[in-house]
Amino acid sequence: MLSYFFCCVTLLSSFLVFLLATLFYLTKNGNRRVNIILSVLILLFGFQIIYSFALSAFGYIYFINGHKILYLIRQTSLLIGPIIYLYLHAFLRNRKIKSDDLLHAIPFLGMLLFLGIYFNKLNHFIIWEVRLDLYNTILILIHNLIYIILSILYLKKIHYSIKGLFKNLKTSSPIGWLQFLLLGFIILWIINLNSFAIYMYVKQPGWCAYNASMYALTSFSFLISIMFFLVLKPDIYFYINKYRNSSINNSVKKKYVQSLIAYMEIKSPYLEPEISIEKVANDLSINSRTLSQIINESFKNNFNGYMNEFRLKESMRQLSDTNNRKTILEILYNSGFNSKSVFYAEFKKRTGLTPQEYRARYTSKSMVN
Repeated sequence: MLSYFFCCVTLLSSFLVFLLATLFYLTKNGNRRVNIILSVLILLFGFQIIYSFALSAFGYIYFINGHKILYLIRQTSLLIGPIIYLYLHAFLRNRKIKSDDLLHAIPFLGMLLFLGIYFNKLNHFIIWEVRLDLYNTILILIHNLIYIILSILYLKKIHYSIKGLFKNLKTSSPIGWLQFLLLGFIILWIINLNSFAIYMYVKQPGWCAYNASMYALTSFSFLISIMFFLVLKPDIYFYINKYRNSSINNSVKKKYVQSLIAYMEIKSPYLEPEISIEKVANDLSINSRTLSQIINESFKNNFNGYMNEFRLKESMRQLSDTNNRKTILEILYNSGFNSKSVFYAEFKKRTGLTPQEYRARYTSKSMVN
């Protein structure tokens, strides 16, 4: 019964991989280059599901004679980390793939070359029986860990983090999609690491097979989650698509961005709690749809989030002023916030401190001086 269930899950996973990869490859929504990268990434996850099923407790008996091919398929996991890393750059910076990016594929190509030579000398190859599997697994785990760290550092560099994931998903923030994708990759890496650790401890092929089943099921859950978000919250990925029929010349866009920045510095509209995008657009003599597009594409934020960024900076300025005797409640309202809960949540997310803790830092410094 369990074997039948797992086979059905694998077949459904394969169908989802094909469906999602085809969807992203063919869709005219969003950025064509970014969609193709995501399509390739989903196919790579599909290869890992096939490999995991073939080595699982429910399938390995039927694939004993195909371990060489399976082992070559496994090496595609050396491409997942680089593809995710390049995807982050392409999604957030609209960065083109360059010839230098092919260097990321060197470990994968190197392993294919090595295995081609290695297999040529062998007639009999069972993955669990060779010591090569130990070193290959370590290589894959370390390689993916490096790209996990690089991806997290890249998100931090542009002031994004894994924190606030559920809030970003709920509000359909585009960064929520990237956080979700990276978190899924991290979870799969952890499952893979645990599978490897358990197998190396007990040294039983059966254990490896059962843990491969867990990896395949986790990958399946990850794919289902992607499908779930695309069906119920399509704007979490295709957030730029609502502007696909609205093109703005780059020079005009640059002019609008400069006008918006100057307007924010001079007029400080964020100090008005009820400020609307229509009011700002009217002051800048552009329509609200264009302004929304400018904020989304140039600042990777929506209108309210963009305003709250300035409000937070203003509140931090006032809280750091040791001569300011206003209460925190007065400061949050003076900064343009009209909700205490929103202010505290945004402040904690931005600084990692409560407003009281943030103010205390400057008060203590003042007393020392």
